[in-house]
Amino acid sequence: MINGSSLNYAEGPNNGPVLLLIHGQAVDWKNYAKVLPKLSQQYHVFAIDCYGHGNSTRIPEKYSTVAMGTDISIFIETVIGEPVVVSGHSSGGLLAAWLAANKPDLVQGVVLEDPPFFTSVLPRAEKSWNYVDLALRPLTTF
Repeated sequence: MINGSSLNYAEGPNNGPVLLLIHGQAVDWKNYAKVLPKLSQQYHVFAIDCYGHGNSTRIPEKYSTVAMGTDISIFIETVIGEPVVVSGHSSGGLLAAWLAANKPDLVQGVVLEDPPFFTSVLPRAEKSWNYVDLALRPLTTF
C-alpha cells in the first residue's frame, strides 16, 4: 500500500542496476512482456501498473502526474530502496520526466519513450513549442 492505495508491480531477478518501467495509457506492466527477458539479464527490473490500470487501485483522485508521481517516489523509497533508472512510455514518459525533475535524488537516469509533451488540439496547440517552432517555420532546403 502506498498512501492508502494499492500499486501493483512485477519484479525481476536482481541482475544489475534498478530499472523502473512505467507504461502508457490503456495497458499495464505486462505491455513490457516482450522486452522483460532481455532487460532482466542486465537490470533489476520493476514494472508498475499505474492507478486505474492492471491490478492497481482505481481511484480518480490519483489520476494526475503529481499524485501518481508522488506515490511512485514513495514506491521507490519504500519498496525498491535505492535510486533507479526510470523508463516511461507515453504518459509513463510524463511520469518519468516528473520524477527526474522533482525527485532527482531517486533517479539515476531517465529514458523517455514518446511522451506527449505537446498538444495538437487547436487553439491550445498554437501556443505550444511544437506548433510555433516546427509547424510555422519555413522548411530549409539543402
